[in-house]
Amino acid sequence: MARASSPGAGKQKRQRGHSLSRKVAAYTVLVTILTAVLVTAVQTYIYYHQDVQDLQTKRINVITASFLEAIRINAWEYDLDELRLQLQGLLQVPDIVYAEVSFSDGDNLSLGNQQDNNALTFRFPLSWDSAGETMRFGELRVDSSLAVTQERLMRELQQSIISTVSIVAAIAVCILLVVQWLITRHLNTMASYARQFSLDRLHHPLKLQRRPRPVPDELDSVVDAINTMRTTLIADLEQESLLHAKIQQKQRELQGIIDNSPAVIYLKDPDSRLILANAAYARILNTSPQELIGKTDSELFDPEIAQDIRDHDRQVRQQNRPMEFEEQMPENGQLHTFLSIKFPLHDENNKVWGIGGVSTDITVRKQSEQALAESQARLLALVESLDDAVLEVDRNGICVQAWNNKWPLDVNPVGKNLTEISSQHTSAELLNLVKQVLASGESKSLEFIYPGRERRWLSARLSAIDTPGMSPQTVCILCRDITEQKATEERLQRMAHYDVLTSLPNRSFLQEHLQMLIATATRHNAQLAVLFIDLDRLKMVNDSLGHGVGDLLIKAAAIRILDCLRNSDTVVRQGGDEFIVALPDMPRKELAIHVAEKILKTLNQPFRLGNHEVVVTASIGISYFPQDGRDADLLIKNADAAMYAAKASGRNNYQIYAQDMSNKDVSRRLSLQYGLRRALDRNELSLHYQPQVDVKTGAIVGAEALIRWHHPRLGPISPGVFIPLAEDTGLIHPIGTWALREACRQYQQWQEAGLPPFVMAVNLSSLQFRQKNIIRLVTDTLDELKMNPESLELELTETTVMAYTEDSINTLQTLKTMGLKLAIDDFGTGYSSLSYLKRFPVDKLKIDQSFIRDIDHDPEDAAIAAAVIVLAKTLGMEVIAEGVQSRDAFQFLKSHHCDQIQGYLFSPPLSAEKFARILEDEKRLELELA
Repeated sequence: MARASSPGAGKQKRQRGHSLSRKVAAYTVLVTILTAVLVTAVQTYIYYHQDVQDLQTKRINVITASFLEAIRINAWEYDLDELRLQLQGLLQVPDIVYAEVSFSDGDNLSLGNQQDNNALTFRFPLSWDSAGETMRFGELRVDSSLAVTQERLMRELQQSIISTVSIVAAIAVCILLVVQWLITRHLNTMASYARQFSLDRLHHPLKLQRRPRPVPDELDSVVDAINTMRTTLIADLEQESLLHAKIQQKQRELQGIIDNSPAVIYLKDPDSRLILANAAYARILNTSPQELIGKTDSELFDPEIAQDIRDHDRQVRQQNRPMEFEEQMPENGQLHTFLSIKFPLHDENNKVWGIGGVSTDITVRKQSEQALAESQARLLALVESLDDAVLEVDRNGICVQAWNNKWPLDVNPVGKNLTEISSQHTSAELLNLVKQVLASGESKSLEFIYPGRERRWLSARLSAIDTPGMSPQTVCILCRDITEQKATEERLQRMAHYDVLTSLPNRSFLQEHLQMLIATATRHNAQLAVLFIDLDRLKMVNDSLGHGVGDLLIKAAAIRILDCLRNSDTVVRQGGDEFIVALPDMPRKELAIHVAEKILKTLNQPFRLGNHEVVVTASIGISYFPQDGRDADLLIKNADAAMYAAKASGRNNYQIYAQDMSNKDVSRRLSLQYGLRRALDRNELSLHYQPQVDVKTGAIVGAEALIRWHHPRLGPISPGVFIPLAEDTGLIHPIGTWALREACRQYQQWQEAGLPPFVMAVNLSSLQFRQKNIIRLVTDTLDELKMNPESLELELTETTVMAYTEDSINTLQTLKTMGLKLAIDDFGTGYSSLSYLKRFPVDKLKIDQSFIRDIDHDPEDAAIAAAVIVLAKTLGMEVIAEGVQSRDAFQFLKSHHCDQIQGYLFSPPLSAEKFARILEDEKRLELELA
C-alpha cells in the first residue's frame, strides 16, 4: 500500500535541509579544536616540566651552597636562635614559602606556610661525622611554590587556544557550504524517496537532479544500489508470495496429520509450558488443544505423574539427544502406558530451548507383553522344574537350543552334533530315532549310558516339534538322568531280600529260606527251631540318646547274635528291634535253648557306642518244627507269641511256645493298647495328687500329679503297665499334654477357691521333653489358665536330661527363664555326669524311692541317700525324698537335712476332692511323733 504524505512533510524537509552539513561542520570544528587543544596541552605540559626541573635544580644549588652547611652546624649544636635566623634567610629566596628542621628525637623548628599543592618539596638529611662514623640526627625540609610558573603557562595556553579556534571556524564554514551543495541536497532527495517508498511505488526508480558524469561517483553508486535493491525486492516478493502459498498448503497438510494422528504430539517451551498440542493430547485429557496451550504438566496431571514427566524432560535436556520413556497418563479414568519419544529443540546457536515429544498408547501392547512374559515365565519355570534336560535338534542331529541346565555334559550342547554329546553308538541310535520321529510324528524313547567323566544312565524321549504350515523340522529331546533310578532299582532288588542297616537278610528272604529249610527237614524227618528276638527298651535308647545311637545298637546286636550261631544257621532282621533266627537240623530242643541263653548272655554285656555305654536286654520266643507249625508263617507267629510271653514275664528271658500263649498274651496287649487309645476320649484317665511336706514345718508345700487309668472292663491299670505301653505306641504325647493341662487347671481352680498356694509338680516323659514344641506347650498352658509359672514344677528323669546334654541345657534354661521350677526325678538310678549336672538350672533333686524303702536297715541305701543330700546342698539345690513310709526313714532324712518328703507316712496319692479337703484342714505332719 502507498503511504500518504503528511501535510508537514515540506516543513520537515526545510527543518532538516542542512542538518547533515551542519553536523559535518560541527564535527570538523570540534575535532580540530580538540586536536589543537590536545597538542597545545601536551606542549604546555612539556614546557611546565622543563621549568619545574630547572627550578628544582636552581633551588637545590642555592640551598646546598648557601644554607645547608650552616643549618647543619646550628642544628647539631641545637642553637635554635641561629637556626631560626638561617631559616628566615632561606625564606627570602624567591618561590621558597616553607622551611622546617625536624630532629630524630621528635622536636622540630619550622617557618613559613606549608604548601600541600602546587609546591616542590626538598628534603636534606642532617648528619654529623665523628670518629669515622656518620650519625643522622635530623632532616631539613624546604617547600618551593609553583604558582608563578603555572600562571605564566596558563597565559600562553589561552593565547594558543584562541588562535586555533579562529582558524578552525573559518575552515568549518567552507566545509559546510561544500558538503551542502555536493552531498546533503541529494541525500534529502533520497530520504524523500525512501519516505514515499511503498509496494505501490516499487516500479518508480530513484533519480537525482545532477548532470550525468562519464565516471559514476559514490552518489551514483548509491542510487544504482537502491534501484537494484528495488528490482531485487520486486523479484523476492513475487518468490515469497509463491513460497508463502506453498507453506500455507504444507502447514494445512501438517496440521491435518498432527490433528488426525492417534499419537500424542506436543512441543514445550523453556518453562515446560505447552506451545503445541494435537487433538490426541486434548482427547485423553477431555479438553481442546487450545485450552492446553500454556499449561504445564503440574496443571494437567497428578503430582506423581507430573514428576515423572518432568524427570524425563530433564534427562533429554541434560543429555541433549532424543530418548525413549514409558510414561503413565490417565485416559477415561484409567492409567494408560505411553511410549514417549522425546527430543530437544535447538535455536540458531544450537542451544536447547524446548522439548518436543510423540507419545503412543502401548497399554494393550504392554498387557500383551506382560501376558506373554508371564506365559513364557510359567513355561520356563515349568521346564526348569522338570528333572529333564530339554534339547531341540534338527534333522541332522545338530542341537539348536537347550533349556534346563541338567544335561550331564562338560560342554554346552548348543551347536554340537549328537556325536559330540553322546557315544558314537548312541548318537547313531538317536539320529535314527530323530529321523523316524520327523517322518512319522510318533514319539520315541531310548535309555543309554553316557560315557563322561562319570558313567551315567540317561533316558531320552523324542517328540516332533510342530511348525505351522509345514512339516516338522526339529525334534524335542527330553533327557533325564536316571542313574539314581537305576541305582535305586539295584538297591531295591537288594532291599527286597536284605536289611539296609545290618546287611542281614530280611523277612522276605526268610520266608523263602524258611520254606526251603522246612522242605529239607520234612524230607529228612528232622526238626528245626525258630527264635524270635526283641531288644528290650530300644525305644528308650532312641528317645534318650537318639536314633543314631539306636541304629548303632541294632548293628552291634546283630553282630553279637551272628557270633552265637553256626554257619548253617540264619539270622534275619524282622524290622525295628526284632530279629528272627532259623536253626535247622535240631536233634534236641535243648540246643535251641542253649543258643537262646547264649544270645541273652552276650547281649547283656554293655555296648560301647561312641561316647555312650548302653546296656540292653532281650526277650526271646522259641517255636519248633513240626510241633508248633508246618509252614513259615505259623512258626514265626508262634515264636512271636512266645516272645510276648517272655516280655510279660519280666523281659531278659526266653519262653518256649505253648498252645495257650497266642490268644492270651497278645490279646491282652492289643486290648490294653486299644483301650489306652480311647481312654482320653472316654474320660477314663484321672489325676491323683500326693502331698509334698516340708521337713522342718510339716506343712504341705507341694503336690505331685500322678496319672491313673480305670479300665471299664479290666478295672484299675497300673501306671507301670500302661505308661511303657503309651511310650511304645506314641500315646504318651496326648496323655502327657492332657496331664499337664489338667494339673494346671485343677491348681487354678483351688486357688480361685481360696486354698493356700503350693507348688504343683508334673512329670514329663523323655518323649515330651524332646518335642520341639515343649516350650510352646508349657507357655500356652500357663497363658491359657493364667497360672503363675513359679507355682509349676516340671519333673524329669535323670536319663531324660542327660541325653543330648547341650539341647537339654538350652531347653532347661528357657524353662527356667520363664520362672518354672525344675526337678530331677528318680535321681541315682541313671548315669549322671556331675560336669553336666552342675550346668543344669535345676531347683530340686528327688531321691528315688528304691533308696528310701530300706534306708533304715540297708547301709548302702542310707549312704546313697546321704550322698545325694550333700551333693544337692553343695550345688545349691533342694532335696525331696519320695516313698517315705516309716518314721525311722523320716528321722534319718531329717537328721541329714533333707528339705521335703513324699510318701505314705503322710498321705497316699489323693483324688482332687480329698486333696482339697486336707488343704482346707491345713493338715500337717506330726513331727514330734516322727
